[in-house]
Amino acid sequence: MVTKTALRNRYKRNLRKAGIKRQDSILVATLPNLQSKASLDLLVDIEKEFQVKISHIHIGRNIPQEINQLAQKLPGIETIAIDAEPATYTQLKLKILEKASPHQLVVLPLTAEEIATYFLDELIRGNIEGLKLEARHRTAYPLATTTINELQAVYKQDTLPPATLYMSKLLEWLAGTVNPQALAKFYIDTYASRSIA
Repeated sequence: MVTKTALRNRYKRNLRKAGIKRQDSILVATLPNLQSKASLDLLVDIEKEFQVKISHIHIGRNIPQEINQLAQKLPGIETIAIDAEPATYTQLKLKILEKASPHQLVVLPLTAEEIATYFLDELIRGNIEGLKLEARHRTAYPLATTTINELQAVYKQDTLPPATLYMSKLLEWLAGTVNPQALAKFYIDTYASRSIA
């Protein structure tokens, strides 16, 4: 079973891989789901260590109370709410791109399954528009090595449900054959790591 400490260590390792540095400017994106709450919760701990300036963009009809309370724990945080419900991960990434400032490290709350779904259902099928985010910004996927089941085990008392934009039929079909964490790692190593320059 995964502990919160193990999740925090993974999260921090993935942020370092994306090039986080002391006194960095970060744009953390959230959706109304457990993954976003977990991402923000883990970032609150890390903020103290790196002394970063964090801006928060929430995409969804309303900001859940749990996410809003966590955001308020971050010193001087600015929250931007976007009333939108993206149907794809490409649409999500393009919404974030509209609000991201130059030189910000963009932190997305996507788990291994969500990154694998984006890779299999959108990117491999020729929809490369979402890569504009990685082309223009350092982009971090700190939950890339974490599954939704692991988050549910650690945050089992949470009232915010895990929710994805959609799940890949191909990923479901390949279950047991393809490891979502391996696909997420391949995606990050191939596309997101390029933005670290």
